[in-house]
Amino acid sequence: MPIYTYRCPVCGINQEVIQGMNECHTATCSCGKLMGRIWDIPRLGGDMPTRGVDYNHFDPVSGRHITTKSEWDRAKRDTGRIDYVPDTALEAANNEAKYISEHSKPGDREADKAGHKVMKEAHQKKTAERSEKVSQAAKKEVLKELRSYDF
Repeated sequence: MPIYTYRCPVCGINQEVIQGMNECHTATCSCGKLMGRIWDIPRLGGDMPTRGVDYNHFDPVSGRHITTKSEWDRAKRDTGRIDYVPDTALEAANNEAKYISEHSKPGDREADKAGHKVMKEAHQKKTAERSEKVSQAAKKEVLKELRSYDF
């Protein structure tokens, strides 16, 4: 569902509201006034705050209300999240699969299998890398916790 941003004309407080595209786009401030919608591109999901002036949202993962970029960075660090970075290996595999598809005869099953195999191998490699990163992060947390004990 899209997340829309509203601003109170009296308080100047920004508020993000999750609303369906067909719902009535209104919001009421805590002071009781009707808020005006800030016209921008609605965001989908609730994980990333808008870049720029407004960082006013509740982060359900960390359980904190985020109002500044430094709070957002701290919440990301504390929960182990990272910013999205396009994966060049998956892009290369996708381009290779497209090339195979474009340069083969229509309905060529062997070419389709080869394209699928390239993508499957790239995803399996990425999944293995992710699970390795997660296990390393878990090991670090356990070591950190063990160091805090007094033996």
